[in-house]
Amino acid sequence: MKNILNYEAEGANQLKVYKYRIDNVNLTWVKQVIEIIKIFKIKKINDIGCNYFQFYKGLKIKKKYNYFGYDFEEKFIKLGLKKFPELSKNYQVADVTKINLRKCDCSIASAIVGHVKQPYKLIEKICKSSKKVVVVRTYLGTKDEILIKKNSKNPYYFNQLSKDKIKKNFKKFGFNSMLILD
Repeated sequence: MKNILNYEAEGANQLKVYKYRIDNVNLTWVKQVIEIIKIFKIKKINDIGCNYFQFYKGLKIKKKYNYFGYDFEEKFIKLGLKKFPELSKNYQVADVTKINLRKCDCSIASAIVGHVKQPYKLIEKICKSSKKVVVVRTYLGTKDEILIKKNSKNPYYFNQLSKDKIKKNFKKFGFNSMLILD
């Protein structure tokens, strides 16, 4: 029987998509978040799960921000650095669940909370490092559901988080929640 989950092939295909997007696509969610940070007069931003700096691409043309990106996939960071060499000192390749995040006005966590072993611990870490705004892009539902794809090296998590539970977590750290679809 053929293995349906080929992580190397998925990564290669994803890299092709990102190479196209970096030059040709402006994502809806990026525009939405930029509007939010304007309202709150954000200056210092952490981009958690920055990938190839798609958020920075949209941010760059608007205003000068103090930006820092975090991601655990070095190959995607390298792709982004080809397009945005000015970020050569503004990123860290690391497992964000195991490091301290810098203090900031706003944290953006796009498509990362749903892929860690303990998503609420990551949300707590993000909230503690953020003064004004936290934006989390993830799958939400009526209850928490965890699906783990296993490969030979590491498990890969697909988490759906409870809307109510995530709201309670944000409230615990002094953040009001708002659901915005992109």
